[in-house]
Amino acid sequence: MRQQNNCMETYIFGDGIVEGKSGTQRFEGTFVLAPEINNYGLYILSLEITSYPGIGCGSEVVETQSRYSSPKLYVRFSNIGDTMVIYYDAVGTSGFGPLERISANMENSGRREFAE
Repeated sequence: MRQQNNCMETYIFGDGIVEGKSGTQRFEGTFVLAPEINNYGLYILSLEITSYPGIGCGSEVVETQSRYSSPKLYVRFSNIGDTMVIYYDAVGTSGFGPLERISANMENSGRREFAE
């Protein structure tokens, strides 16, 4: 939950599929997470996303459905996998999070749900 605007942002990852919601905006698509970390301890995350109309937690407005490839992102997980931070750069200086793992009941499905 973002403290500055009391807005919930969630991401569900599993089996190459990502779903999410930011404010009233919903998105879905596919993802690939690199199997190895880079020199800064980050995994490379590639996304193909379809966004649906709505207003995101960062006040961004999506007016029409659109499909796009995200710029390359980078992810760091905590040692026990209960949090993750998503970075915009390969060295981990600019990004958002931590996102906290919120769904233990998805454990056997291979899906993981995180929220900010």
